[in-house]
Amino acid sequence: MALEKDLIPVNTMGVKDEETGEWIPLDATALRSHTDRLTIEEIRSVFKDVYNEIIKITNDVDDAVTSLERVMLDRFKSIEDKFNHLPDLGLDVTTLGADRTGTKDSTTAIQTAFSKGKNAKQVVKIIIPPGFYRLEKPLIIYGNIHVIATGATMLNFGRGYMVTNGDGSVNYRGYKGNGNFCIDGGTWNYRGDQVKVRGNCFSFGHAENITVKNCTFRDVASYHAIEFNAIKNFRVHMCNFEGFIDLDGTRYFSEAIQIDLMHSYDVFGAFGEYDYTACQNGLITGCNFGASGTPGTQAWPRGVGSHAGAIGKKHLNINVSYNQFNGIQGWAVRAYGWDNTVVQGNNLNDCKYGIQITSIDPENVKYTVDPATGKLTYKSQDVFGSVIANNNIKNTTDHFAIYIKGYFDKDGFIRNTVISGNVIDGVSGENKSAIRLDAAVSCSITGNQISNATGDGVLMFNCVGITISGGNGINSVKRDGIAAFDDCSDLVISGNQIRRPGRYGIEQSGVIFGNINGNSITGAGNSIHGEFESIRIANGSRDIVVHGNKCRSISTLTNLARAGLYITDTCKGIVRFGNDCRGNWTVSGIVDNAPDTKTDAKDVV
Repeated sequence: MALEKDLIPVNTMGVKDEETGEWIPLDATALRSHTDRLTIEEIRSVFKDVYNEIIKITNDVDDAVTSLERVMLDRFKSIEDKFNHLPDLGLDVTTLGADRTGTKDSTTAIQTAFSKGKNAKQVVKIIIPPGFYRLEKPLIIYGNIHVIATGATMLNFGRGYMVTNGDGSVNYRGYKGNGNFCIDGGTWNYRGDQVKVRGNCFSFGHAENITVKNCTFRDVASYHAIEFNAIKNFRVHMCNFEGFIDLDGTRYFSEAIQIDLMHSYDVFGAFGEYDYTACQNGLITGCNFGASGTPGTQAWPRGVGSHAGAIGKKHLNINVSYNQFNGIQGWAVRAYGWDNTVVQGNNLNDCKYGIQITSIDPENVKYTVDPATGKLTYKSQDVFGSVIANNNIKNTTDHFAIYIKGYFDKDGFIRNTVISGNVIDGVSGENKSAIRLDAAVSCSITGNQISNATGDGVLMFNCVGITISGGNGINSVKRDGIAAFDDCSDLVISGNQIRRPGRYGIEQSGVIFGNINGNSITGAGNSIHGEFESIRIANGSRDIVVHGNKCRSISTLTNLARAGLYITDTCKGIVRFGNDCRGNWTVSGIVDNAPDTKTDAKDVV
């Protein structure tokens, strides 16, 4: 059957000839379109070009998708970063049931928040919003928390502690207890005038890395605002310590901030172990210490200090700087058995006592224990490396402004001390010196300004290697400007200005090896006419060089000194030369009764 002209056979591959209208079957070598005849190679080339174009389009699409993904990932990462840097609003204790009106006990709610840090891998922020919170039991910190209590007032209705870092079920050694926490803000009112139970606001033991800042502590009964006992790396910053009540009249030694060691239960009762661990690396800055004004309370007996110890155990690297002490009823700072101590830049106003560096008191025998043997030694121990600098001490009302107190016959010397740049104006009490040193070794006293003390400007007993020089100004003290007694040795007293001391300008009694040079002394002995001298060397002093000093009486004063320089007949090995003692004296400018004094500037061998 013949095919119609425009029909294409179903099972035959070919092309239609547009000119003749005939169907031309496909042969083995070529493919023909209406107008073109294509070989197999040409067809392959066309398909290859098409394939490559498809691949290119696919790659372009992939690149576009990848670029879009990258942009989207970058944007999501930016959003995630912003989310991660959003402020941590913390855990609000009021969401756990804390009552901010102070009507109901909030201990359980706040404790629930504090306990979140117990097994936390990172610090938990806890917010105590402004308000009043009643606490009927101690709060226990298990570590790893940051408490922010700005504007909150915590009211103590319990017994003992307001906050501590152990529940008593576990004892610790060294610094292995619950640490790594910060308490920032809040008024912690112990209410000692109403609770009338001895206790601390904060009692922290056997831990490290503790910060307390921006807090106010008020009206503590008998003990301490903060006790650091066996703590390493602690800081107290910008806190106020206001008010204290001594319930039975026996706590004249309580410190607002006590730095203590794990001596025994009666020293730290919250938990043990009692392994004699001491404190290390403490910084106390920018704080205020004084009274609260609450009826029945007083200012703190002591500001910062310690009153317990053990042989071979010392607190290390304690820095008390740039604080304000007002009306403290005892020592503003008492470093008891501390090594490497800095007390600088503090203001003391109308405090009963000033600043003390001291070693263990052998008369307080329980603190002379040797932990290695458990036996009492009845001795003290040396203290090293104290700096007391740039403090302003105004009107100590009953004691020394600065007291370096060692124990000469009990192995308790205070060694390597610097006292510099302090301003001391007004020291009251009976014959109280501005600066006193007992059993000090290697001490430098430079650049201090001292006036209006009832005792001496600088007073020394049993001291060795003391340099008093570098522009100390000592004015209008009631006794001696600078005095040394009881076998002091190796003293250099140089370049000081002493004006109007009530007794001697410089007194050396029983001193061995000394150099007194370049001092300016005017108006000595003005308390009793003809009784005292500008410089006195007496009572068996020997090997003293006195040269280049300028001593003057003040003719307008009613009471004149006996002499500019007076050396008694018990002294030996004195060398003196170049001293200017012109002026009005009741006896003479120089009175020298020593048997072997050298009076020229030649070498002495």
